[in-house]
Amino acid sequence: MAKPNKNKESKYTMMAFQVNWKFDTDVSKNPNNVKRTVAEWVKWREEMFKDYYKQNNDSVVSITWILHDKDIQLDTANDGEPVTDEDGNVVHKPAHIHGIIEFKHNNRKRTSSVMKALQVSRMQNIRGINLKKDTVASVYRYLMHISETSIGEPTKHIYGFDEVHTIGDISYKQALTIDTKDQATNFIKGIARTFGIDLSSSNKKNKGILESLLDGDLIGQFYTQVLTAISQGTVTYAQASEYAKNLIYKTLSAYKNDKGEQIYTPEVMTDIYHVFWIRYRGPFRDASDEYLLKRSAYLKHDIVNKPDDIMFSPLDDPEDRNLTNIYIAGPAGTGKSQLAKYLGMELDTLGHGIHNAPAPSAGKTFDFTNTYNGEDVTVLNDIDAGAFEYREFFNVFDLHQRAPISSRNNDRDWFAHYALLTNSMSLGTFVYDMVKFSKGSSKYFTSDDGEYIVNQKQRRAFNDLMIQALRRITFYVEAKPSTAGHGASYYVYIYHKYRQARDTDVLTDYAGHWLAKIYTCEDVTSPADMTKVAEQIGNDMKQYLSAMKSGNDAKAFMLATKPDALSNGYYMNDAGTVMDDAYGYESDDNDKLLSLEDLNDGHQV
Repeated sequence: MAKPNKNKESKYTMMAFQVNWKFDTDVSKNPNNVKRTVAEWVKWREEMFKDYYKQNNDSVVSITWILHDKDIQLDTANDGEPVTDEDGNVVHKPAHIHGIIEFKHNNRKRTSSVMKALQVSRMQNIRGINLKKDTVASVYRYLMHISETSIGEPTKHIYGFDEVHTIGDISYKQALTIDTKDQATNFIKGIARTFGIDLSSSNKKNKGILESLLDGDLIGQFYTQVLTAISQGTVTYAQASEYAKNLIYKTLSAYKNDKGEQIYTPEVMTDIYHVFWIRYRGPFRDASDEYLLKRSAYLKHDIVNKPDDIMFSPLDDPEDRNLTNIYIAGPAGTGKSQLAKYLGMELDTLGHGIHNAPAPSAGKTFDFTNTYNGEDVTVLNDIDAGAFEYREFFNVFDLHQRAPISSRNNDRDWFAHYALLTNSMSLGTFVYDMVKFSKGSSKYFTSDDGEYIVNQKQRRAFNDLMIQALRRITFYVEAKPSTAGHGASYYVYIYHKYRQARDTDVLTDYAGHWLAKIYTCEDVTSPADMTKVAEQIGNDMKQYLSAMKSGNDAKAFMLATKPDALSNGYYMNDAGTVMDDAYGYESDDNDKLLSLEDLNDGHQV
């Protein structure tokens, strides 16, 4: 009887393999390699997997693969600390693909044949799966780094369901299920190791809690539901933490023991929520970025068909920016920031909440979109006139055209439809100072005993810059304190152009901010009072914008006093008196721009 050949290679119904971009594209090591970008390499690999499946569909059940490009590179010579670049940013491992291939039971394959067909670089990068030791679920979970062996590794990024690619007959989500006691036990150990939970015999309570979490794969349900909500845009990343908390509390509160008592106490649910959020906030952040990219692609005409799997704002329009800028000014104690907050809530048509832009950092470019998550409303409180160069201000706050916004790491798309800016200085002063302190603006000014005034030779060009800035502010709200108490009055002005018949004495072709209406708030420290006045102002603003968008721009239905033919002034105060000295209200005709001695609180133009 012949002896068995110990060197004979085994056949497997399942194999795991890895291929690397850096190795596959390094022509110095292999002249047969081709230089490719990561995206080109991934596409090449995908086509290879598809071809292999087609050519072997009589034996291959499925091929499942994922690109790993977010794992952290460790410095083995420095106590295993993460490698960082010269700017202190964490360096990621070179892009690589992990894949799993399944064969029919009567058509098992040897690893060497698959290695050659899929051009796997070395035998260490492919292995047959011993299903007596490894479970199918654990093998597939590794692709997303949620297996019991990988979930505890802080360098391993957790990837999302939508990043996994499948070819053939397989349901990836079903493959991840925990269906045996051993699988559950191993998974519990992985979670405990990640979060530092003691599972010794003296802590049976903790073990029981974690085991019960796996009933119905609750952790997977939480993860999938939160990730889906963010990916679709029904909640923003900023809202996701609270969304996850409410989901976990609501779900776990329903679990009762035989006595009708809650299995999960509020303290335990809080602990579960905290470890869940800390562990998974990375992929949730990625899901938010993916949502913004999809929404942006449609709005910028990068794709033609509107995606039907994500949420859009009712104001999103690829043909129009649909931006409304509101400037709120006034002294301290008049509720500027509170009005911006409650007015922003009133104008939030998407339900994503308010994006509160961070304050500018001294000596650094103002990066107000770094925390933007797709909200319809952005509030820029106490915005300084020097936060923007005037050219940047024109681009960012253009009412109809989109422009990428310079951000810390890369340009970001900002598609909020309302921007609320607050400052103590008047609108005219804000615009004047912004132009004055922008680079290259010195040519517009001359010095008179230390006081900068506009160079008369540059007056027309300077006036044009002022108009370009002012016309981007659709609504100007001037806050004035009441004579007593904590009340305030809000004077709302609208930027509007009037065109009247030439054969009349009525004002023609004048544009500027005109007083629309005065609103009062009895107590600016009262949320109820601020909510009420914000609802009134917001409702009137939306009516005005609706009329303008419908082409009814001749109907200034909100104006308390219609303008008459004016010889000198460009707006009326609440008493109907013609004024020519306040806040930069101007004509479209630069020659008719106000003399404006008081335009900028004493700065003569």
